[in-house]
Amino acid sequence: MICFYCLNTTWGQNNTVKIYYKILLTLLPMGVLLVFIIGIIHSHFTSKALTNLATTWLETRLSEAIHIAKQQNDNLKKYDLESIPASVQKAKMDAEKEISSIGVGKQGYIFAVNKKGRIVFNPDPSLVGYNVSDEAWFQQLKEKRGNVTYRAGKGYNLAFYGYFEPWEWFVIATDPQREFFGAAHRIKPLIWITGVLGAMVMAVTLMILTHALTRPLKDLTDGTRRVGQGDLKTIIKVESNDELGELARNFNQMTHRLQEITILRDELEKAVMERTSKLMEMNKRLAKTERLAAAGQLATTVAHEINSPLQGIFSLVELMKEDAPKESETLEELESIETGLQSIKKTVKNLMDLNRPCGLEKAHINMNQLISKTLSLFHTQVAKAGGKIYLDLEPGIPRIWASSQLLSHVFINFINNSLEAMEDEPPAEKEKPRTPEIKIQTRCHQKTIVIQFQDNGPGIKEDVLPNLFVPFFTTKKKLGMGVGLTICSDSIHEHGGILQAGNVPSGGAIFTITLPTDNIPLPDDDPISSHDIPVQEKRESIGIT
Repeated sequence: MICFYCLNTTWGQNNTVKIYYKILLTLLPMGVLLVFIIGIIHSHFTSKALTNLATTWLETRLSEAIHIAKQQNDNLKKYDLESIPASVQKAKMDAEKEISSIGVGKQGYIFAVNKKGRIVFNPDPSLVGYNVSDEAWFQQLKEKRGNVTYRAGKGYNLAFYGYFEPWEWFVIATDPQREFFGAAHRIKPLIWITGVLGAMVMAVTLMILTHALTRPLKDLTDGTRRVGQGDLKTIIKVESNDELGELARNFNQMTHRLQEITILRDELEKAVMERTSKLMEMNKRLAKTERLAAAGQLATTVAHEINSPLQGIFSLVELMKEDAPKESETLEELESIETGLQSIKKTVKNLMDLNRPCGLEKAHINMNQLISKTLSLFHTQVAKAGGKIYLDLEPGIPRIWASSQLLSHVFINFINNSLEAMEDEPPAEKEKPRTPEIKIQTRCHQKTIVIQFQDNGPGIKEDVLPNLFVPFFTTKKKLGMGVGLTICSDSIHEHGGILQAGNVPSGGAIFTITLPTDNIPLPDDDPISSHDIPVQEKRESIGIT
Protein backbone atom coordinates (compact mmCIF):
# COMPACT_ATOMS: atom_id res chain seq x y z
CA MET A 1 0.00 0.00 0.00
CA ILE A 2 2.89 2.38 0.88
CA CYS A 3 4.65 1.66 -2.44
CA PHE A 4 1.35 2.31 -4.27
CA TYR A 5 1.06 5.80 -2.84
CA CYS A 6 4.77 6.54 -3.37
CA LEU A 7 3.93 6.69 -7.07
CA ASN A 8 1.67 9.69 -6.44
CA THR A 9 4.21 11.97 -4.71
CA THR A 10 4.27 14.41 -7.64
CA TRP A 11 0.57 15.16 -7.47
CA GLY A 12 0.77 17.63 -4.57
CA GLN A 13 -2.37 18.41 -2.56
CA ASN A 14 -4.77 16.85 -5.11
CA ASN A 15 -3.88 13.21 -4.26
CA THR A 16 -7.34 12.55 -2.81
CA VAL A 17 -9.05 13.51 -6.06
CA LYS A 18 -6.55 11.63 -8.25
CA ILE A 19 -7.25 8.33 -6.44
CA TYR A 20 -10.78 8.36 -7.81
CA TYR A 21 -9.48 8.48 -11.36
CA LYS A 22 -6.98 5.71 -10.68
CA ILE A 23 -9.74 3.48 -9.32
CA LEU A 24 -11.94 4.29 -12.32
CA LEU A 25 -9.15 3.67 -14.85
CA THR A 26 -8.27 0.41 -13.07
CA LEU A 27 -11.72 -1.07 -12.57
CA LEU A 28 -13.47 0.07 -15.77
CA PRO A 29 -11.21 -1.97 -18.11
CA MET A 30 -11.63 -4.91 -15.76
CA GLY A 31 -15.42 -4.55 -15.95
CA VAL A 32 -15.33 -4.33 -19.74
CA LEU A 33 -13.08 -7.36 -19.90
CA LEU A 34 -15.40 -9.25 -17.55
CA VAL A 35 -18.41 -8.40 -19.73
CA PHE A 36 -16.50 -9.47 -22.83
CA ILE A 37 -15.52 -12.81 -21.27
CA ILE A 38 -19.07 -13.44 -20.07
CA GLY A 39 -20.38 -12.67 -23.55
CA ILE A 40 -17.91 -15.06 -25.18
CA ILE A 41 -18.73 -17.82 -22.69
CA HIS A 42 -22.47 -17.27 -23.15
CA SER A 43 -22.14 -17.27 -26.93
CA HIS A 44 -20.03 -20.45 -26.87
CA PHE A 45 -22.37 -22.46 -24.69
CA THR A 46 -25.47 -21.08 -26.43
CA SER A 47 -24.07 -22.05 -29.84
CA LYS A 48 -23.10 -25.46 -28.54
CA ALA A 49 -26.55 -26.07 -27.02
CA LEU A 50 -28.35 -24.90 -30.16
CA THR A 51 -26.06 -27.03 -32.34
CA ASN A 52 -26.82 -30.12 -30.26
CA LEU A 53 -30.53 -29.35 -30.40
CA ALA A 54 -30.43 -28.78 -34.16
CA THR A 55 -28.44 -31.96 -34.68
CA THR A 56 -31.00 -33.98 -32.72
CA TRP A 57 -33.81 -32.39 -34.70
CA LEU A 58 -32.09 -33.08 -38.05
CA GLU A 59 -31.46 -36.65 -36.93
CA THR A 60 -35.21 -37.23 -36.50
CA ARG A 61 -35.86 -35.89 -40.03
CA LEU A 62 -33.12 -38.14 -41.36
CA SER A 63 -34.56 -41.17 -39.56
CA GLU A 64 -37.88 -40.56 -41.31
CA ALA A 65 -36.15 -40.39 -44.68
CA ILE A 66 -34.11 -43.57 -44.05
CA HIS A 67 -37.32 -45.31 -42.91
CA ILE A 68 -39.06 -44.39 -46.21
CA ALA A 69 -36.18 -45.73 -48.28
CA LYS A 70 -36.10 -48.91 -46.20
CA GLN A 71 -39.85 -49.45 -46.75
CA GLN A 72 -39.46 -49.16 -50.53
CA ASN A 73 -36.52 -51.57 -50.51
CA ASP A 74 -38.47 -54.04 -48.31
CA ASN A 75 -41.32 -53.97 -50.85
CA LEU A 76 -38.88 -54.93 -53.59
CA LYS A 77 -37.63 -57.83 -51.50
CA LYS A 78 -41.18 -58.89 -50.60
CA TYR A 79 -42.22 -59.26 -54.22
CA ASP A 80 -38.81 -60.42 -55.40
CA LEU A 81 -38.32 -57.37 -57.66
CA GLU A 82 -34.75 -56.50 -56.68
CA SER A 83 -33.33 -57.84 -59.95
CA ILE A 84 -35.69 -55.82 -62.16
CA PRO A 85 -34.11 -52.41 -62.91
CA ALA A 86 -37.40 -50.76 -63.74
CA SER A 87 -38.92 -51.80 -60.42
CA VAL A 88 -35.86 -50.63 -58.49
CA GLN A 89 -35.93 -47.28 -60.31
CA LYS A 90 -39.67 -46.92 -59.58
CA ALA A 91 -39.07 -47.63 -55.87
CA LYS A 92 -36.28 -45.02 -55.73
CA MET A 93 -38.49 -42.41 -57.39
CA ASP A 94 -41.31 -43.10 -54.93
CA ALA A 95 -38.85 -42.83 -52.06
CA GLU A 96 -37.50 -39.52 -53.42
CA LYS A 97 -41.02 -38.12 -53.66
CA GLU A 98 -41.93 -39.06 -50.10
CA ILE A 99 -38.59 -37.89 -48.66
CA SER A 100 -38.88 -34.53 -50.43
CA SER A 101 -42.21 -33.95 -48.65
CA ILE A 102 -40.55 -34.14 -45.19
CA GLY A 103 -40.35 -30.65 -43.69
CA VAL A 104 -36.99 -29.40 -42.39
CA GLY A 105 -37.78 -25.94 -41.06
CA LYS A 106 -38.39 -22.97 -43.34
CA GLN A 107 -35.18 -23.24 -45.36
CA GLY A 108 -33.96 -26.78 -44.74
CA TYR A 109 -34.36 -29.82 -46.99
CA ILE A 110 -33.26 -33.42 -47.51
CA PHE A 111 -31.16 -34.65 -50.44
CA ALA A 112 -29.18 -37.76 -51.35
CA VAL A 113 -25.74 -38.39 -52.85
CA ASN A 114 -24.53 -41.74 -54.12
CA LYS A 115 -21.27 -43.34 -53.05
CA LYS A 116 -19.43 -41.88 -56.07
CA GLY A 117 -20.37 -38.34 -55.12
CA ARG A 118 -23.20 -37.59 -57.54
CA ILE A 119 -26.39 -35.96 -56.27
CA VAL A 120 -29.29 -38.43 -56.69
CA PHE A 121 -32.08 -36.03 -55.79
CA ASN A 122 -32.35 -32.48 -54.54
CA PRO A 123 -35.13 -29.86 -54.22
CA ASP A 124 -33.19 -27.91 -56.86
CA PRO A 125 -33.49 -30.06 -60.03
CA SER A 126 -30.44 -28.32 -61.57
CA LEU A 127 -28.20 -29.92 -58.97
CA VAL A 128 -29.28 -33.50 -59.73
CA GLY A 129 -26.32 -35.38 -61.18
CA TYR A 130 -23.80 -32.77 -59.96
CA ASN A 131 -20.51 -34.33 -58.77
CA VAL A 132 -19.52 -33.29 -55.26
CA SER A 133 -16.83 -35.90 -54.70
CA ASP A 134 -14.15 -33.19 -54.52
CA GLU A 135 -16.01 -31.20 -51.87
CA ALA A 136 -14.41 -31.25 -48.41
CA TRP A 137 -17.68 -32.03 -46.65
CA PHE A 138 -18.34 -35.09 -48.87
CA GLN A 139 -14.90 -36.52 -48.11
CA GLN A 140 -15.83 -36.44 -44.40
CA LEU A 141 -18.82 -38.74 -44.94
CA LYS A 142 -18.48 -42.26 -43.58
CA GLU A 143 -20.66 -45.35 -43.89
CA LYS A 144 -22.41 -44.57 -40.65
CA ARG A 145 -24.35 -41.69 -39.15
CA GLY A 146 -22.75 -38.37 -38.34
CA ASN A 147 -22.90 -34.61 -38.82
CA VAL A 148 -20.92 -32.13 -40.92
CA THR A 149 -20.86 -28.37 -41.46
CA TYR A 150 -20.34 -26.95 -44.95
CA ARG A 151 -20.48 -23.62 -46.70
CA ALA A 152 -23.60 -22.90 -48.74
CA GLY A 153 -23.85 -19.53 -50.46
CA LYS A 154 -23.08 -16.72 -47.97
CA GLY A 155 -23.48 -18.84 -44.87
CA TYR A 156 -22.98 -22.29 -43.39
CA ASN A 157 -25.31 -25.27 -43.25
CA LEU A 158 -25.46 -27.88 -40.52
CA ALA A 159 -26.18 -31.36 -41.88
CA PHE A 160 -26.85 -34.79 -40.37
CA TYR A 161 -26.31 -37.77 -42.68
CA GLY A 162 -26.85 -41.50 -42.76
CA TYR A 163 -25.78 -44.21 -45.18
CA PHE A 164 -28.41 -46.42 -46.85
CA GLU A 165 -26.37 -49.42 -47.96
CA PRO A 166 -28.87 -51.23 -50.33
CA TRP A 167 -28.92 -48.26 -52.71
CA GLU A 168 -25.45 -46.90 -51.73
CA TRP A 169 -26.98 -43.54 -50.83
CA PHE A 170 -25.84 -40.92 -48.36
CA VAL A 171 -29.14 -39.37 -47.23
CA ILE A 172 -28.51 -35.88 -45.82
CA ALA A 173 -30.86 -33.63 -43.81
CA THR A 174 -29.56 -30.02 -43.79
CA ASP A 175 -30.62 -26.60 -42.54
CA PRO A 176 -28.86 -23.18 -42.53
CA GLN A 177 -27.23 -22.26 -39.21
CA ARG A 178 -28.77 -18.79 -39.27
CA GLU A 179 -32.25 -20.32 -39.01
CA PHE A 180 -31.74 -22.06 -35.67
CA PHE A 181 -29.20 -19.49 -34.36
CA GLY A 182 -31.58 -16.60 -35.02
CA ALA A 183 -33.01 -16.41 -31.51
CA ALA A 184 -29.54 -16.41 -29.94
CA HIS A 185 -28.38 -13.56 -32.18
CA ARG A 186 -31.44 -11.49 -31.25
CA ILE A 187 -30.73 -11.61 -27.49
CA LYS A 188 -26.99 -10.84 -27.77
CA PRO A 189 -27.43 -7.01 -27.70
CA LEU A 190 -29.53 -7.27 -24.55
CA ILE A 191 -26.80 -9.35 -22.85
CA TRP A 192 -24.08 -6.85 -23.78
CA ILE A 193 -26.11 -3.85 -22.58
CA THR A 194 -26.85 -5.56 -19.27
CA GLY A 195 -23.16 -6.39 -18.78
CA VAL A 196 -22.00 -2.82 -19.49
CA LEU A 197 -24.56 -1.35 -17.06
CA GLY A 198 -23.48 -3.85 -14.39
CA ALA A 199 -19.81 -2.90 -14.85
CA MET A 200 -20.63 0.82 -14.53
CA VAL A 201 -22.68 0.27 -11.35
CA MET A 202 -19.82 -1.79 -9.88
CA ALA A 203 -17.25 0.95 -10.64
CA VAL A 204 -19.40 3.73 -9.10
CA THR A 205 -20.07 1.63 -5.98
CA LEU A 206 -16.37 0.95 -5.46
CA MET A 207 -15.52 4.65 -5.87
CA ILE A 208 -18.06 5.57 -3.17
CA LEU A 209 -16.65 2.97 -0.79
CA THR A 210 -13.07 4.19 -1.27
CA HIS A 211 -14.04 7.81 -0.48
CA ALA A 212 -13.84 7.07 3.25
CA LEU A 213 -10.27 5.79 2.88
CA THR A 214 -8.74 8.75 1.06
CA ARG A 215 -8.39 11.26 3.95
CA PRO A 216 -6.31 9.06 6.34
CA LEU A 217 -4.12 8.10 3.44
CA LYS A 218 -2.86 11.67 3.00
CA ASP A 219 -0.55 11.41 6.01
CA LEU A 220 0.82 8.11 4.70
CA THR A 221 1.39 9.69 1.30
CA ASP A 222 3.30 12.61 2.77
CA GLY A 223 5.33 10.28 4.97
CA THR A 224 6.35 8.04 2.08
CA ARG A 225 7.34 11.13 0.09
CA ARG A 226 9.72 12.24 2.85
CA VAL A 227 11.16 8.73 3.18
CA GLY A 228 11.66 8.61 -0.58
CA GLN A 229 13.65 11.84 -0.31
CA GLY A 230 15.97 10.24 2.27
CA ASP A 231 14.41 11.39 5.57
CA LEU A 232 14.41 8.09 7.47
CA LYS A 233 13.45 9.86 10.73
CA THR A 234 9.88 10.45 9.54
CA ILE A 235 7.18 9.47 12.09
CA ILE A 236 3.46 9.23 11.25
CA LYS A 237 0.91 10.02 13.96
CA VAL A 238 -1.37 7.07 14.78
CA GLU A 239 -5.00 8.26 15.28
CA SER A 240 -7.03 5.03 14.97
CA ASN A 241 -6.93 1.34 15.80
CA ASP A 242 -8.25 0.08 12.46
CA GLU A 243 -6.26 -1.23 9.49
CA LEU A 244 -5.01 2.26 8.60
CA GLY A 245 -3.75 2.73 12.18
CA GLU A 246 -1.95 -0.62 11.94
CA LEU A 247 -0.49 0.49 8.63
CA ALA A 248 0.85 3.69 10.23
CA ARG A 249 2.45 1.74 13.11
CA ASN A 250 4.09 -0.67 10.65
CA PHE A 251 5.34 2.30 8.65
CA ASN A 252 7.01 3.78 11.74
CA GLN A 253 8.63 0.41 12.54
CA MET A 254 9.86 0.15 8.94
CA THR A 255 11.58 3.54 9.04
CA HIS A 256 13.24 2.66 12.36
CA ARG A 257 14.57 -0.62 10.95
CA LEU A 258 15.72 1.13 7.78
CA GLN A 259 17.85 3.44 9.92
CA GLU A 260 19.45 0.46 11.68
CA ILE A 261 19.98 -1.43 8.39
CA THR A 262 21.59 1.61 6.78
CA ILE A 263 24.10 1.91 9.63
CA LEU A 264 24.88 -1.83 9.55
CA ARG A 265 25.22 -1.78 5.76
CA ASP A 266 27.79 1.00 5.83
CA GLU A 267 29.81 -0.79 8.51
CA LEU A 268 29.60 -4.12 6.63
CA GLU A 269 30.69 -2.59 3.33
CA LYS A 270 33.70 -1.02 4.99
CA ALA A 271 34.67 -4.30 6.70
CA VAL A 272 34.23 -6.33 3.50
CA MET A 273 36.41 -3.96 1.50
CA GLU A 274 39.16 -4.09 4.11
CA ARG A 275 39.08 -7.91 4.37
CA THR A 276 38.96 -8.33 0.60
CA SER A 277 41.97 -6.13 0.14
CA LYS A 278 43.91 -8.09 2.77
CA LEU A 279 42.94 -11.48 1.29
CA MET A 280 43.95 -10.44 -2.23
CA GLU A 281 47.32 -9.28 -0.97
CA MET A 282 47.84 -12.49 1.02
CA ASN A 283 46.88 -14.66 -1.99
CA LYS A 284 49.34 -12.84 -4.21
CA ARG A 285 52.15 -13.31 -1.70
CA LEU A 286 51.27 -16.97 -1.11
CA ALA A 287 51.09 -17.77 -4.82
CA LYS A 288 54.41 -16.05 -5.44
CA THR A 289 56.06 -17.83 -2.49
CA GLU A 290 54.78 -21.27 -3.55
CA ARG A 291 55.84 -20.76 -7.14
CA LEU A 292 59.31 -19.59 -6.21
CA ALA A 293 59.79 -22.48 -3.77
CA ALA A 294 58.57 -25.10 -6.26
CA ALA A 295 60.57 -23.62 -9.11
CA GLY A 296 63.74 -23.44 -7.03
CA GLN A 297 63.45 -27.03 -5.78
CA LEU A 298 62.58 -28.33 -9.24
CA ALA A 299 65.39 -26.43 -10.96
CA THR A 300 67.99 -27.65 -8.43
CA THR A 301 66.82 -31.28 -8.67
CA VAL A 302 66.75 -31.23 -12.47
CA ALA A 303 70.20 -29.64 -12.72
CA HIS A 304 71.82 -32.32 -10.57
CA GLU A 305 69.80 -35.34 -11.73
CA ILE A 306 69.57 -34.76 -15.48
CA ASN A 307 72.05 -32.26 -16.84
CA SER A 308 75.24 -34.11 -15.84
CA PRO A 309 74.31 -37.58 -17.19
CA LEU A 310 72.64 -35.95 -20.18
CA GLN A 311 75.90 -34.40 -21.36
CA GLY A 312 77.64 -37.76 -21.04
CA ILE A 313 74.92 -39.44 -23.11
CA PHE A 314 75.22 -36.73 -25.77
CA SER A 315 78.96 -37.34 -26.03
CA LEU A 316 78.51 -41.12 -26.20
CA VAL A 317 75.91 -40.83 -28.97
CA GLU A 318 78.24 -38.57 -30.98
CA LEU A 319 81.06 -41.11 -30.70
CA MET A 320 78.74 -43.95 -31.73
CA LYS A 321 77.53 -41.95 -34.73
CA GLU A 322 81.14 -41.50 -35.90
CA ASP A 323 81.69 -45.28 -35.78
CA ALA A 324 78.35 -46.22 -37.40
CA PRO A 325 78.29 -46.88 -41.19
CA LYS A 326 76.58 -44.26 -43.28
CA GLU A 327 72.95 -44.92 -44.32
CA SER A 328 72.73 -47.81 -41.87
CA GLU A 329 69.82 -48.67 -39.56
CA THR A 330 72.09 -48.10 -36.55
CA LEU A 331 72.83 -44.55 -37.66
CA GLU A 332 69.11 -43.82 -38.05
CA GLU A 333 68.39 -45.10 -34.56
CA LEU A 334 71.23 -42.99 -33.10
CA GLU A 335 69.84 -39.91 -34.83
CA SER A 336 66.39 -40.66 -33.34
CA ILE A 337 68.01 -40.96 -29.92
CA GLU A 338 69.78 -37.66 -30.43
CA THR A 339 66.47 -35.99 -31.36
CA GLY A 340 64.91 -37.29 -28.16
CA LEU A 341 67.87 -36.05 -26.11
CA GLN A 342 67.50 -32.60 -27.67
CA SER A 343 63.85 -32.58 -26.60
CA ILE A 344 64.89 -33.50 -23.05
CA LYS A 345 67.50 -30.77 -23.06
CA LYS A 346 64.93 -28.15 -24.10
CA THR A 347 62.53 -29.36 -21.42
CA VAL A 348 65.23 -29.07 -18.76
CA LYS A 349 65.96 -25.53 -19.93
CA ASN A 350 62.28 -24.60 -19.67
CA LEU A 351 62.18 -26.01 -16.12
CA MET A 352 65.25 -24.03 -15.19
CA ASP A 353 63.61 -20.88 -16.61
CA LEU A 354 60.32 -21.52 -14.80
CA ASN A 355 60.48 -18.14 -13.03
CA ARG A 356 60.94 -16.34 -16.34
CA PRO A 357 58.38 -16.28 -19.17
CA CYS A 358 59.73 -18.31 -22.05
CA GLY A 359 58.61 -18.08 -25.66
CA LEU A 360 57.34 -21.21 -27.31
CA GLU A 361 58.22 -21.96 -30.92
CA LYS A 362 54.86 -22.80 -32.47
CA ALA A 363 53.94 -23.84 -35.98
CA HIS A 364 51.20 -25.63 -37.91
CA ILE A 365 51.95 -29.28 -37.12
CA ASN A 366 50.48 -32.59 -38.22
CA MET A 367 49.49 -34.49 -35.08
CA ASN A 368 49.70 -37.95 -36.67
CA GLN A 369 53.21 -37.27 -37.93
CA LEU A 370 54.32 -35.94 -34.53
CA ILE A 371 53.02 -39.07 -32.77
CA SER A 372 54.71 -41.38 -35.29
CA LYS A 373 57.98 -39.48 -34.99
CA THR A 374 57.84 -39.60 -31.18
CA LEU A 375 57.16 -43.35 -31.16
CA SER A 376 60.29 -44.00 -33.19
CA LEU A 377 62.21 -43.35 -29.95
CA PHE A 378 60.59 -46.36 -28.26
CA HIS A 379 61.17 -49.21 -30.79
CA THR A 380 64.02 -50.73 -28.79
CA GLN A 381 62.51 -50.08 -25.34
CA VAL A 382 59.14 -51.62 -26.25
CA ALA A 383 60.77 -54.60 -27.93
CA LYS A 384 62.85 -55.35 -24.81
CA ALA A 385 59.69 -55.19 -22.68
CA GLY A 386 57.98 -57.65 -25.03
CA GLY A 387 55.12 -55.17 -25.56
CA LYS A 388 53.27 -53.53 -28.42
CA ILE A 389 52.01 -50.07 -29.28
CA TYR A 390 48.87 -49.91 -31.43
CA LEU A 391 48.15 -46.84 -33.54
CA ASP A 392 44.63 -45.84 -34.56
CA LEU A 393 45.17 -42.47 -36.23
CA GLU A 394 42.40 -40.77 -38.16
CA PRO A 395 43.69 -39.71 -41.58
CA GLY A 396 43.44 -36.15 -42.83
CA ILE A 397 42.96 -34.49 -39.45
CA PRO A 398 43.56 -30.70 -39.52
CA ARG A 399 46.92 -29.21 -38.61
CA ILE A 400 47.00 -27.29 -35.32
CA TRP A 401 49.04 -24.28 -34.19
CA ALA A 402 51.21 -25.76 -31.45
CA SER A 403 54.69 -26.41 -30.11
CA SER A 404 55.90 -29.79 -31.36
CA GLN A 405 58.57 -29.87 -28.63
CA LEU A 406 56.05 -29.47 -25.77
CA LEU A 407 53.54 -31.95 -27.21
CA SER A 408 56.29 -34.47 -27.97
CA HIS A 409 57.41 -34.23 -24.35
CA VAL A 410 53.84 -34.90 -23.23
CA PHE A 411 53.63 -38.02 -25.43
CA ILE A 412 56.99 -39.29 -24.19
CA ASN A 413 55.87 -38.82 -20.59
CA PHE A 414 52.66 -40.81 -21.12
CA ILE A 415 54.45 -43.74 -22.81
CA ASN A 416 57.19 -43.84 -20.16
CA ASN A 417 54.60 -43.77 -17.36
CA SER A 418 52.65 -46.63 -18.97
CA LEU A 419 55.74 -48.79 -19.40
CA GLU A 420 56.89 -48.09 -15.84
CA ALA A 421 53.42 -48.78 -14.41
CA MET A 422 53.20 -52.15 -16.17
CA GLU A 423 56.74 -52.99 -15.02
CA ASP A 424 55.97 -52.05 -11.38
CA GLU A 425 52.62 -53.85 -11.09
CA PRO A 426 52.19 -56.24 -8.11
CA PRO A 427 53.80 -59.73 -8.30
CA ALA A 428 50.39 -61.40 -8.16
CA GLU A 429 49.44 -59.61 -11.37
CA LYS A 430 52.74 -60.47 -13.09
CA GLU A 431 52.06 -64.18 -12.71
CA LYS A 432 49.22 -63.80 -15.19
CA PRO A 433 50.56 -63.94 -18.75
CA ARG A 434 49.86 -60.56 -20.33
CA THR A 435 51.59 -58.64 -23.09
CA PRO A 436 52.08 -54.93 -22.27
CA GLU A 437 50.00 -52.92 -24.73
CA ILE A 438 49.66 -49.21 -25.35
CA LYS A 439 46.94 -47.93 -27.70
CA ILE A 440 47.15 -44.43 -29.20
CA GLN A 441 44.15 -42.97 -31.00
CA THR A 442 43.47 -39.64 -32.71
CA ARG A 443 40.07 -38.34 -33.75
CA CYS A 444 38.80 -35.04 -35.12
CA HIS A 445 35.57 -34.06 -33.35
CA GLN A 446 33.82 -30.82 -34.39
CA LYS A 447 36.50 -28.12 -33.88
CA THR A 448 38.84 -30.16 -31.68
CA ILE A 449 41.38 -32.97 -31.98
CA VAL A 450 41.07 -35.72 -29.36
CA ILE A 451 44.15 -37.85 -28.55
CA GLN A 452 43.93 -40.89 -26.25
CA PHE A 453 46.73 -42.92 -24.66
CA GLN A 454 45.48 -46.21 -23.15
CA ASP A 455 47.41 -49.10 -21.58
CA ASN A 456 46.47 -52.47 -20.07
CA GLY A 457 48.42 -51.98 -16.87
CA PRO A 458 47.13 -51.86 -13.27
CA GLY A 459 45.39 -48.50 -13.80
CA ILE A 460 45.22 -45.53 -11.41
CA LYS A 461 43.92 -45.92 -7.88
CA GLU A 462 40.78 -43.96 -7.09
CA ASP A 463 42.43 -42.12 -4.18
CA VAL A 464 45.29 -41.07 -6.49
CA LEU A 465 43.16 -39.58 -9.30
CA PRO A 466 42.29 -36.28 -7.51
CA ASN A 467 46.00 -35.55 -6.83
CA LEU A 468 47.37 -36.80 -10.14
CA PHE A 469 48.30 -33.34 -11.46
CA VAL A 470 49.36 -31.84 -8.11
CA PRO A 471 53.05 -30.77 -8.17
CA PHE A 472 55.51 -33.15 -6.40
CA PHE A 473 52.83 -35.80 -5.82
CA THR A 474 54.14 -39.24 -6.89
CA THR A 475 53.45 -42.92 -6.26
CA LYS A 476 56.54 -44.21 -8.08
CA LYS A 477 58.78 -46.53 -6.11
CA LYS A 478 61.76 -45.60 -8.25
CA LEU A 479 63.16 -42.14 -8.95
CA GLY A 480 60.30 -39.68 -9.43
CA MET A 481 59.75 -36.05 -8.43
CA GLY A 482 56.02 -35.90 -9.15
CA VAL A 483 56.22 -33.05 -11.65
CA GLY A 484 55.93 -34.93 -14.95
CA LEU A 485 52.15 -34.93 -15.20
CA THR A 486 52.01 -31.40 -13.79
CA ILE A 487 54.22 -30.19 -16.63
CA CYS A 488 52.11 -32.18 -19.12
CA SER A 489 48.92 -30.53 -17.81
CA ASP A 490 50.49 -27.07 -18.03
CA SER A 491 51.71 -27.77 -21.58
CA ILE A 492 48.21 -28.78 -22.71
CA HIS A 493 46.67 -25.72 -21.03
CA GLU A 494 49.29 -23.57 -22.77
CA HIS A 495 47.70 -24.72 -26.04
CA GLY A 496 44.17 -23.97 -24.82
CA GLY A 497 43.42 -27.67 -24.33
CA ILE A 498 42.23 -30.04 -21.61
CA LEU A 499 43.98 -33.07 -20.11
CA GLN A 500 41.89 -35.75 -18.37
CA ALA A 501 42.85 -39.04 -16.71
CA GLY A 502 40.83 -42.12 -15.75
CA ASN A 503 40.56 -45.90 -15.89
CA VAL A 504 39.00 -48.21 -18.48
CA PRO A 505 36.57 -50.95 -17.36
CA SER A 506 38.70 -53.71 -18.89
CA GLY A 507 41.74 -52.59 -16.87
CA GLY A 508 44.43 -50.00 -17.41
CA ALA A 509 44.74 -46.21 -17.42
CA ILE A 510 43.61 -43.78 -20.11
CA PHE A 511 44.72 -40.19 -20.71
CA THR A 512 42.64 -37.97 -22.99
CA ILE A 513 43.96 -34.77 -24.59
CA THR A 514 41.51 -32.35 -26.22
CA LEU A 515 43.12 -29.59 -28.32
CA PRO A 516 41.44 -26.83 -30.38
CA THR A 517 42.11 -26.94 -34.12
CA ASP A 518 42.70 -24.06 -36.52
CA ASN A 519 40.60 -25.96 -39.12
CA ILE A 520 43.30 -26.09 -41.79
CA PRO A 521 42.79 -29.56 -43.40
CA LEU A 522 45.66 -31.55 -44.86
CA PRO A 523 45.89 -31.18 -48.66
CA ASP A 524 45.51 -34.35 -50.73
CA ASP A 525 49.01 -34.06 -52.13
CA ASP A 526 50.68 -33.42 -48.75
CA PRO A 527 53.64 -35.86 -48.53
CA ILE A 528 53.09 -36.14 -44.77
CA SER A 529 49.67 -37.68 -45.40
CA SER A 530 51.24 -40.80 -46.84
CA HIS A 531 52.71 -41.60 -43.43
CA ASP A 532 49.40 -41.20 -41.57
CA ILE A 533 47.79 -44.44 -40.42
CA PRO A 534 44.11 -44.71 -41.49
CA VAL A 535 41.51 -46.14 -39.11
CA GLN A 536 40.93 -49.89 -39.48
CA GLU A 537 42.61 -50.11 -42.89
CA LYS A 538 46.19 -49.56 -41.58
CA ARG A 539 46.25 -50.62 -37.91
CA GLU A 540 49.93 -51.00 -37.04
CA SER A 541 51.63 -52.39 -33.96
CA ILE A 542 55.08 -51.17 -32.94
CA GLY A 543 57.12 -53.50 -30.80
CA ILE A 544 58.49 -56.92 -31.65
CA THR A 545 59.21 -56.94 -35.37
